[in-house]
Amino acid sequence: SELEAKVQALQTELDNQCTASETALRVLRQESDKMKASYEVKIRQMEDDFKVRQKAAVQSHTKELIKQVDDTRIYFRKRVKELEATTSSLKRDLRAAERKEKEKEKLWGRMSGTKTTKAAPKRTGTGVAKRKPTQQATSSEPSSPSHPNQTST
Repeated sequence: SELEAKVQALQTELDNQCTASETALRVLRQESDKMKASYEVKIRQMEDDFKVRQKAAVQSHTKELIKQVDDTRIYFRKRVKELEATTSSLKRDLRAAERKEKEKEKLWGRMSGTKTTKAAPKRTGTGVAKRKPTQQATSSEPSSPSHPNQTST
């Protein structure tokens, strides 16, 4: 009858709409899956690119630090050579001054008529060694200076 035919028509229409909806849903899922896969590929590419850039930046920074270390090493080697040269020069000057001092002591020893019996003090490597003051002969005469830097009182 007519009612059954109408129900049948509505049922067919409903089935067609369900099929169309399922097809549309399947198409949307496929598009969604394609987009998801595309974005995952882009994300991996960006991560790889980031790692490459990060590695390049680290290598660049490392090279810069190595250059700074090399420059510092060169500077301090040069400075050490300068200080060694200065030290050598100062040691030469010190030996010359010690020889002159020894000659002066011998000369003053001859002039005052007494012999110096003590040897010159040894250097300690930290500077000029300190000398012990010598005792002057006690007499009724005024004493003459035994060293050019000493004055009689």
